Amino acid sequence: MCSFCNDFDDKFENIKRIKTKANSHTRTNKGGEEMIIANIIALSIMILGSLNWFLVGVFSWNLLTWIFGAGVFTRILYAIVGLAGIWMLIQLCIRGTKLFSKDEAIKKQKQQ
Repeated sequence: MCSFCNDFDDKFENIKRIKTKANSHTRTNKGGEEMIIANIIALSIMILGSLNWFLVGVFSWNLLTWIFGAGVFTRILYAIVGLAGIWMLIQLCIRGTKLFSKDEAIKKQKQQ
């Protein structure tokens, strides 16, 4: 992992531990399915956003402004794509290449 990812992991390890302990009595997460679903949703949003940028770069045609116009809603959709990218960057730093693996989440739960 890169040094940014290691620093990020060190700084937020305690926060994750505290959050896990606080939510342990209400946790219904069996094997990290919720996290995997969130990663799949974020990846899907990122793929759609990248296809839009491909259309902008190659054909100078923006699909979002064509569908929704150049308004506030389009800006909100761009923000959602950006947040999905940030989410996936954080997940990549935390979980490495195992973004969609249930085994990794199960091991982390057993360690705590």
